[in-house]
Amino acid sequence: MRKVLAAAILLVCAVLLTSCSLLPFGSHGVPFPDSDQKSDAQMDKLAAALNAHDAAALKAMFSARALGKAADIDTRLNGLLSLFPKGGVTWKRDASSSEGDQSYGTELLESYDKVSAGGVDYSLFFADFTLDKADADNVGLYALGVSAWSEDRGSGPSEPFFVWAGSMSIDESNANAYPGVWAPLDSSQLSVQKLNQIVSDLNTKDAAWLRGRFSDYAQLEHGAQLDDLSKLFKLFPGHDVVRQDDPQIAPVVRENTENGKKVSLLLSTHRVSAGGADYRMFFAYFTENTVNPDNVGLYAIGVAPWTDSGTSPAEQALTAWANAFTADAGTPPGILISQ
Repeated sequence: MRKVLAAAILLVCAVLLTSCSLLPFGSHGVPFPDSDQKSDAQMDKLAAALNAHDAAALKAMFSARALGKAADIDTRLNGLLSLFPKGGVTWKRDASSSEGDQSYGTELLESYDKVSAGGVDYSLFFADFTLDKADADNVGLYALGVSAWSEDRGSGPSEPFFVWAGSMSIDESNANAYPGVWAPLDSSQLSVQKLNQIVSDLNTKDAAWLRGRFSDYAQLEHGAQLDDLSKLFKLFPGHDVVRQDDPQIAPVVRENTENGKKVSLLLSTHRVSAGGADYRMFFAYFTENTVNPDNVGLYAIGVAPWTDSGTSPAEQALTAWANAFTADAGTPPGILISQ
């Protein structure tokens, strides 16, 4: 169900030429007529550097501006090259597009390519400012990343990569679209990204999209428990849900690894505000599940009024419920409004 809904929405996005964070075209405007040719030429250079294990050549492709803003680029480039220890890289363009305005002298080229090496397939994304007449230091690669190839780009371990890639824009307005080389999000970054998605759905009143973020298993096997999503939307009737930074709340990752099968469950609690009140919001999210691939995605959401002590009866009930979730999915998915 979730995959069908996501596919339908992606199709609508493609038809309307809108910007959609998981749409594998990276397009934020009308493509330049030669974007495919430029993409292929740049990918030829990238593949040559990957095959030669030439970190210096890859780094030299980045713009001076991107290098000035990128974090740990040398370490991350070496990590990227470690995926291709024996070279042998082949590639095929998946999609490319450009954003900008030729009359103003700006172009951001974005490209997705299917890269293969050693019998393993990867998704490679790059964003490249091919033209910027106002800032010569901004000409060159802006972002480069590689992730495991997946046909399902809306969930699973590769989803954060596609969110990052799909957030690129010529005005650098999206905080998710940091320059440099992609590195997998740590649990804190991932928890914020997932919370931002939930908040966005609450603010746009998109119950169908939020329900679609839940795993197929949660929807098909425990759909009745998810009907309480309506109560969650009633709790936040406005369009003003905002995440509040609280560094004292750290996410918890519970994992099981057995017989080569891995299950990873992210448990995260945040402080959010809406309508002049603060709330404690919890969610459980299966980021990886090779035991039950249908159980990758959102699993549970709970909310209680916020107190600084965190010990109100409503918060204690929420905490007890949150602590019951384990990687074996022994606790059923659902929604909890604790008041």
